[in-house]
Amino acid sequence: MGQRARDHLPMNQRRVRHNQLVVGPLAVGGHRPTCRRPTIEQFQEGHLGRDTTREVDLRRSFSSPLSAQSQRVCVVLDAIGYAMTRFCAVTQPRCDFEGISSVGSKVCPVAPIPYEFHSLPELDRPIFVMAFKGLFDMGLAATNAVDWLSMTHGGNPAASIDPETLFDFQETRPHVRLGANGNREIHWPTNNVVWAKTPEGERDLLLLSGIEPNLRWRSFCETLIEIMEITRTELVVTLGSALAMVPHTRSFPVTASTVDEELATSLGIGRPTYEGPTGLIGSLHQELAKRERPLVSLRVSIPHYVPGSPSPKATAALLAHIEQICGVPTKHAGLADDIRDWEARVHLALDDDEDVRAYVDELEQRVDSEPEVVYDADTMTDEIENFLRNRSDDI
Repeated sequence: MGQRARDHLPMNQRRVRHNQLVVGPLAVGGHRPTCRRPTIEQFQEGHLGRDTTREVDLRRSFSSPLSAQSQRVCVVLDAIGYAMTRFCAVTQPRCDFEGISSVGSKVCPVAPIPYEFHSLPELDRPIFVMAFKGLFDMGLAATNAVDWLSMTHGGNPAASIDPETLFDFQETRPHVRLGANGNREIHWPTNNVVWAKTPEGERDLLLLSGIEPNLRWRSFCETLIEIMEITRTELVVTLGSALAMVPHTRSFPVTASTVDEELATSLGIGRPTYEGPTGLIGSLHQELAKRERPLVSLRVSIPHYVPGSPSPKATAALLAHIEQICGVPTKHAGLADDIRDWEARVHLALDDDEDVRAYVDELEQRVDSEPEVVYDADTMTDEIENFLRNRSDDI
């Protein structure tokens, strides 16, 4: 822009911003021309042009009148900025920083997530049991099962994963509590791994009762897999709970599945058949399958008409299946009193609703008429031991 044209502009309109590719004068009142560098979301979605949701008429973006010559200069500069924006959008590879670039075969590496690894003893053929609060932890059955294992076997810190890049703290908010000395303490959402020794001769445990991250699932999966490699984890067991048409007065069914065809055949369990929205557990399953790591998924069904309250009955069902499959004592019988109290509260809540009672009766008849699949605990434990032993010999 020549000096003569520049003189027609107020001082706060003469500046040219080169960061974010904003080319042209800044407008009075804080408005800026709309030709700016696309966001990463625009790169991902392929939007190479203007952001039409923020397009501003240049003639209205100035609060003071300009000469015709000055307006023409502004339009030219805006056009230059627009062309530069398109050039950058076309030449920069599209990449979400955790996947494969759209230009050639360039691979964008998964950014590591900081974590602190604590000292721990050598573990005996460890099994990694994990669950996450979220969509697939109805009634907190899965995470409470992991917490119960940690309490039963005396869990100790193994790894602390930094939550800073994993959570949108407006969605998953930290909690403020008053400490023993009256000071306020902020408790951030955590995903911490603990280790636990089991009775001699049984497999030791790595346990993670966490919160499903809002962000960076693939990076988080890579971090978990790295911890598995460091600890020489031999088997991964993921836990979940989902709403289903089951009565609260009967045993809660647990579905066991694995993506490993050989393991599925050995244990007599199925392969996953679920289709629909998935969570972190689904993403982890895929990454473990790529690496051919042994994995078993356990999912308990809980009554859809009592979804909110913690369900000790569902937790006990998961623990019983962990004991059957892995041979690790879970002491789930210790939940008997909690289960009786929970059933009494549900009965009391349903007493005043004849329609729901009739519906529960119908569910009971349906369940009673269908044969249950009975698993022999010793057989399942032996099968999984043989599978892991053979796999270790092959490696």
